[in-house]
Amino acid sequence: SPPAATICGNAFLEPGEECDCGTVEECKNPCCNATTCQLNAGAQCAEGECCHKCQLKPTGSICRPRAGDCDLAEYCTGLSAACPADAFTQNGRLCNRGRGYCYNGQCPSRQDHCKRLWGPGEIL
Repeated sequence: SPPAATICGNAFLEPGEECDCGTVEECKNPCCNATTCQLNAGAQCAEGECCHKCQLKPTGSICRPRAGDCDLAEYCTGLSAACPADAFTQNGRLCNRGRGYCYNGQCPSRQDHCKRLWGPGEIL
């Protein structure tokens, strides 16, 4: 079946739209033309962690700070308003001052890991 028609002004970004901030009455985004769903002249972006005042943040701007021993900070690319996917340190890296090992962005202690595997009554 053919794709559904794009509807400008419904606050959903659809193919062919650069932005969609809702109806003309609803739109409060200075970067977006609510009538055409295109960026206003001079605007590079309308929203996103790497968009500031209608301009893409420079390459290397932090868009998501590090959130613990096993997390990595994410940085704007300078090419997109979206922050890159959340990334983590390598599994098995020591964390929490040597009391745990990184696993998928978390730092479970050996005790926590044991409880998860064998139940809350078990002790390492």
